[in-house]
Amino acid sequence: MGEYEGSAYYGYREYILYGGLPPVVLLRTSEEKIVLLKHLFEETYIKDVMNRNNLEDTDTLGDILNFLSSSIGSLTIPTKLSNTF
Repeated sequence: MGEYEGSAYYGYREYILYGGLPPVVLLRTSEEKIVLLKHLFEETYIKDVMNRNNLEDTDTLGDILNFLSSSIGSLTIPTKLSNTF
């Protein structure tokens, strides 16, 4: 990988949109960036949570993540979430 080839303005826009991981900003297309971010999320975060907590049901974890992701900025009550799942 090399240096970012765009202007500082576009570099900052990509930083805001995709996050601050240098390998992501260095990729050229949105599709490549999305694939890398999904891969990092699934291979790093999901596997780590599953392994640390001895979980086997990836579907339920996915449901919880989707619920929490759609509730960003809203009040989330852990007890209610726990009772739901």
